Amino acid sequence: MVMKTEDLLHSPLRVIALQDKDLASLALSASGGAFPVLARPIVQCGGIVFGAEMLPGGAVRHVGVRSMDELERLQGSKYVQSDYGKTFFECAEALKTGKTVLWTGTGCQIFALRSYLIRQGLSEGDMSRLYTADVICHGVIGQSLFRQYISWLEKKNNAVPGSLHYEFRSKRRGWGLYYRYTYKSIRSGRMKEKFGAGDEDPYYAAFLSGKLYRSSCYKCRFARRERASDFTLGDYWGIQEEHPGFDCAAGASVLMINTPKGKTYFETSCESACKVQESTFEKASRHNFNLIRSTQRNEANAEFAKKVEDASKRGDVDFLFRGLLAVRSTPGALLLRVKRRAGWLLPMRAISRARLLLRRLLRPGQIPPSRS
Repeated sequence: MVMKTEDLLHSPLRVIALQDKDLASLALSASGGAFPVLARPIVQCGGIVFGAEMLPGGAVRHVGVRSMDELERLQGSKYVQSDYGKTFFECAEALKTGKTVLWTGTGCQIFALRSYLIRQGLSEGDMSRLYTADVICHGVIGQSLFRQYISWLEKKNNAVPGSLHYEFRSKRRGWGLYYRYTYKSIRSGRMKEKFGAGDEDPYYAAFLSGKLYRSSCYKCRFARRERASDFTLGDYWGIQEEHPGFDCAAGASVLMINTPKGKTYFETSCESACKVQESTFEKASRHNFNLIRSTQRNEANAEFAKKVEDASKRGDVDFLFRGLLAVRSTPGALLLRVKRRAGWLLPMRAISRARLLLRRLLRPGQIPPSRS
């Protein structure tokens, strides 16, 4: 039986802005923590959660986790195509044995999973225990390029091979598009760290540019209002404009609840664990265009992508990351970097100066004067 896309699509029943109340979990999430909010009740009832995990060396694969401690392996964004391996089969077997399952991935992966389960002849009872969540997807880059990048970074930083861990959405400076990676130095034997804005990093900037996705991503059938999953989640970009009263400093997620089953599950098992702001599809999609259409690419970008692909196949990593994908230091880019670093440093300096001044003004045991 061949499934048509329209056979499995649903329009959202509810659209909300969300932030996890669990602050430790929120810190590990790329945005507002919608994924762990959905996942925790599944694990707590003995179910299985499937999602993408980044492995040493830059490989990304789907795995199933069964405990609260394991959930953090699946948190955070991985801007790389994930290998879902045997998880379709593992999902089917779990459902057949009475387990409740949450399977998260891109829209095309969710559609493929549901089509697979239907072909396997799972009963309605089995399928009733499956919850699916797709991420708002811009497109994906194949794993080969990212693995080459991790290897190149290790050599560039004189790191112990296999020690470099890359994080796409660090919250070290709050919610935003920041990268962070750590590695063990060969010379000193110590762990070191690098941090910066995504558009200053060769691979990250390439992803953000939208030039290097798989060809099918530019004509995605799932970048639309109707979704193939129970839930759709991602960053609520533009929330300051749409919902100015929502405190988004630590991140905010948009969550679309697309099915009656998903709505019941969220409202009975998840909603109390997060801060919620009712929203609309129109407000969320104004700043998340991939809720409406796929990423576009022009002919020049397609030609550039072919050059990157050819260099990657040749293994010419220096040409890739020092040449083709190098971040250009234009006057505008340099000014932006200066402004960013000033924004990172000045608040901390101001706090330090204020504390020093306070210590000078106050004698031991004296309390600060009242502001009233």
